[in-house]
Amino acid sequence: MNFGSAGNGGISHLVPEMLKTAAGIEMVHIPYKGSAPAFTDLMGGQVQFMAESIPQAAAYHKQGKVRALAVTSKERNPALPEIPTAIEAGLKGFEVVGFYGFLAPAGTPQPVVDRLSQAFQKVMENPELRERMVSQGANPDFMGAAQFKTFLEGEMPRWADAVKRSGTKMD
Repeated sequence: MNFGSAGNGGISHLVPEMLKTAAGIEMVHIPYKGSAPAFTDLMGGQVQFMAESIPQAAAYHKQGKVRALAVTSKERNPALPEIPTAIEAGLKGFEVVGFYGFLAPAGTPQPVVDRLSQAFQKVMENPELRERMVSQGANPDFMGAAQFKTFLEGEMPRWADAVKRSGTKMD
């Protein structure tokens, strides 16, 4: 089985690598130059599988162009409530969630970090923005700087292991 991705080393590459390890299956990675050509080949049958963010994939699923099999979050996603989680589908403990965060150079003064964090929190509290994000499949959780640092410290080893197991080299 071949799986397409948006390119080497990205989340759409590494989530299937984590799946391979968790499920004990073999798949061949076919990297593309972006999600669009990978989706084109998925819809055309040149690759049999792809992992992508819900905002990217939900529209294709809803149009009937691809079939969503599972979400990798701990709970079902409100944008695709009929789609089971990977855990529900039988992959015990399989939870992998992409995330976005804002980073500043090391040594940025704490008052600047605090001010930026407060500004981002205010944006993330906007009900219209939150509603739009949720409708597209995103989870608009906010973490302050300290919480995000702790989160990254827990996530980085998981992703480093996936990179190592995959043997990937960046393009």
